[in-house]
Amino acid sequence: MKILNVLWFNYVGIVQVETEVGEIKYYINQIDGWNEEDDKKKIAEWGSMFPKDAGDVLFRAAPFLMYEDKTFYGDKKSLDFIWKLIRDKDMNSHRRSAEFK
Repeated sequence: MKILNVLWFNYVGIVQVETEVGEIKYYINQIDGWNEEDDKKKIAEWGSMFPKDAGDVLFRAAPFLMYEDKTFYGDKKSLDFIWKLIRDKDMNSHRRSAEFK
């Protein structure tokens, strides 16, 4: 598994990984914050699965709302924007799947 990217929310991280077969997956976990490389590995190896649709949207929107060290702007407006994108993406994916049933 190859770690492609990571987002930090204080002491919680979400990693984007590429599996051995080229599939993109996301994992989330709490970290201790002492060593970034160790924290990324811990999340990838022991983290909970993070929904792929939400991860796709979050990692696509994040560069527009982050500081250079990959932490998010703390304002509520930025986080509300991201969660709206995730909700809209999730709602649309459910609508599409319902159309084909």
